[in-house]
Amino acid sequence: YATTVYIRGIIDSTITFNCSLRGLSTKHAIIWTGPPYKDYYSVQNHIYVENIPEHLKARLKIVGNFPKGFYNLQIKDLHPSDTGFYICHQYRSKRNEYFYLVVIDLNVTVSKPSYVGEIGSSITLGCSISSESSNVSEVRWYFHSNRGYHPLETSCNAENQGKPTCRTGKYSKPTPVNPSLTIEKLDLNDVGPYMCSATNQDGLTVNSTTTTLSLLDSK
Repeated sequence: YATTVYIRGIIDSTITFNCSLRGLSTKHAIIWTGPPYKDYYSVQNHIYVENIPEHLKARLKIVGNFPKGFYNLQIKDLHPSDTGFYICHQYRSKRNEYFYLVVIDLNVTVSKPSYVGEIGSSITLGCSISSESSNVSEVRWYFHSNRGYHPLETSCNAENQGKPTCRTGKYSKPTPVNPSLTIEKLDLNDVGPYMCSATNQDGLTVNSTTTTLSLLDSK
């Protein structure tokens, strides 16, 4: 479809398709359809459970500002089988909005939202990566400074020598098998937010939420 909105959703997350068409009356009700496109999923905020694929029934709902005519489709706990077209149609008109969802089978999570270390000691920031259908080719960690997020370098070369994020022997090298990050000889420069990132064999990159490191003596 020429006006399709393409959306990438991460497996196990929640996605909402926001339809700009308004259903202010039953004459112009908002109708949602999706795979396998046999019958309506919903009319306004009424869901026709019998028309929805079995694997999707418990995870789909209609959300939005109903009094103002907005009826959006929401799917939680995304699964690869949810990939496909989802269509918002205004009844008795030729107006449609098309959404194509691609579910990325790659999930990156940090073990804890925050860590507390001691100056001079080491600490490991936990990260886990799950993917059922694609191999992870690269794992990186990022540190947030006043200039934004920067990749942590596990070895220094002529290009990154002298950068704050390049400190030889300071950081462990994360791998797809062991994506966690160990930081040696903690000091005040290590305080701040960190983010774990993974790239799969198709070149798609997914980032975790942040985890924050603080030090007992960082007052």
